[in-house]
Amino acid sequence: MALALAQAAKREAERQVAVQAAAQLEAARLAAVAALALQATAQQEAAKQQAARQELVRAEAARADAARAEALRVAEAKRKADEAEAARLANEQAKIAKAEADRQAQLAAERQRQDFAKAEAARAEVARLEVLRAAAVAAELANARVAEQAARLAAEKQQSERLSALALANAVKLAEQRLLAADVATVVAAPVSFAATQFYRGSNDLQRSFHAGDRHEFSVIDVFNKSEKPLVMQVSKVEPDSDRVEFNNGDYVTDLMGNVLTNLRGASGTPRQFYPAELTVGKRWRTLFRQTRPNGTVYVFRYDMRVVGRETITVPAGTFNTFKIEGRGFNMNLGAALERNIWVAPGVGADIALETNVRLANGMWDQRERQELVSYQTKVAAPSTAIAPSASK
Repeated sequence: MALALAQAAKREAERQVAVQAAAQLEAARLAAVAALALQATAQQEAAKQQAARQELVRAEAARADAARAEALRVAEAKRKADEAEAARLANEQAKIAKAEADRQAQLAAERQRQDFAKAEAARAEVARLEVLRAAAVAAELANARVAEQAARLAAEKQQSERLSALALANAVKLAEQRLLAADVATVVAAPVSFAATQFYRGSNDLQRSFHAGDRHEFSVIDVFNKSEKPLVMQVSKVEPDSDRVEFNNGDYVTDLMGNVLTNLRGASGTPRQFYPAELTVGKRWRTLFRQTRPNGTVYVFRYDMRVVGRETITVPAGTFNTFKIEGRGFNMNLGAALERNIWVAPGVGADIALETNVRLANGMWDQRERQELVSYQTKVAAPSTAIAPSASK
């Protein structure tokens, strides 16, 4: 019995030990399960945190992309706005410039109209003054011619009274020379000449005559650059009844004294009276004429002319005893100052030398040239004033 109790107690004790061991095992299992659960929870929490972090990174990246896109959109919008504003300003400036250009064009047109009106008024005034001056010049020339004829008659009388035997001998010799020169195709009136004395410088008729085929060659020298160019003037037609001589087939036209009617610069309504019929030292006159240029422009010229003296000059054609004529005048339209110095020898149908100077209203030189006779061929006999003409005559 006791043994059975002992065995029962032993079995109970073993059972209790087994139960405790089982409880411990269960506790260990539960602890392991709990640990696994905690680990799983920790892993889930870590995964959640990782996912949250990734989501936060994605969100930040998205916000950055959105910010960049917005910045680009704003920049593009600003660029377009700036371009639109620049275009608007440019358009406004173009409109303003066009309006100003139109205004300036209107002002220029108005100024041109006013200038044209002033020019027309000036031309009308010049034409009116030209008529008045022409009338005055005609009256002045008529009076001067009467006075000059009276003075010449007085001088002739005085000369005849003072003429010495030597002067008479010279006159006879000159008459003989002119009689010898009378063998020409055209009848030439006997020239009038008076020798110089102590009180009188002498006088000569211009004695120019022209025949078809007469040829004059010149050298034209540019004073600015010292260059030279030839000029040939050949008589192509003579119309005595019309007081007209044509050179170079009509490129140049003069009267029978060589006063120009037409040249390459244009045509004149009346001859420019540069040469008088009688060459007397001290003789004065005024010439006023209009010239129409090839483009239709009309200029009015006025010269005060004077025979200033006698000079012996040498040119390529030879040495000549000449009368020097000075002309000082103006282009009345442009205000240009004009100078002509002309050396002529009675009986020679061309200038021995000619200087032309043109100074513009602003003081600048427009033309400075000298023309010299190189040779001449004519039916008229050699003039007595040619001291040593060239052999080409």
